[in-house]
Amino acid sequence: MMKEEFEPDDPEVLMAAFKVLDEEGTGVIELDLMETYITEMGIPFLAHESKEFKLFICGSEKEKTKFYYEDYVQDWKS
Repeated sequence: MMKEEFEPDDPEVLMAAFKVLDEEGTGVIELDLMETYITEMGIPFLAHESKEFKLFICGSEKEKTKFYYEDYVQDWKS
């Protein structure tokens, strides 16, 4: 089976998706939960996409356990 890579959606679409995943409306998503979403649900990320996402989110903060998705979308746009 051939694997496909997809371009990220527009910022507005990303924000809407993150808000659906953020059931408590806190603006924060736990990284473990996000990893489950991107590797096991819907169209899963490829291994290198998952690694790149985590690197983008965590950067040098290896102990980071959650992220503010508005910051992610803002950083992604720039």
